[in-house]
Amino acid sequence: MVAPQVGPQIAPPVAARVRPTGITLLAIFEVVIAVAGLLVALEAAYWANDDFSNANPGWGVVEVALGTAYLLTATTGFLVASRLWSLRPSAWSAAIVLCGALMSLNLLSAAIWGLTAADLIGVVLELSLIWYLNREHVRELFLGVR
Repeated sequence: MVAPQVGPQIAPPVAARVRPTGITLLAIFEVVIAVAGLLVALEAAYWANDDFSNANPGWGVVEVALGTAYLLTATTGFLVASRLWSLRPSAWSAAIVLCGALMSLNLLSAAIWGLTAADLIGVVLELSLIWYLNREHVRELFLGVR
């Protein structure tokens, strides 16, 4: 005869959501973009210092503003990557907003200094990420809606 179990009963495990390979790659990609954003912010700080030192404060202010924007988006990128990795529902909307912000920075950069390959690649990648995030299975994974 087996004695009845005393204490809290442990429920069988609930089926865990499986992170698709695309979301894993997206989270890693967000970290790479965030690191690149930090490097751009450092470069902007260098050029702002150079412009302020050479009595060109107008460009220095522009570079400080862009550097700050890149620093903020880089910090946000690390947070979004961790939320994507853990499949938090808020990650979907945060990633969409971050894509829009980064695309705006790329377009602003192109307007100020001229279109470069990096700006063009950035816009194409951000549009691709927005497309991927809006695919039905990805939206359903994060938002639970079809």
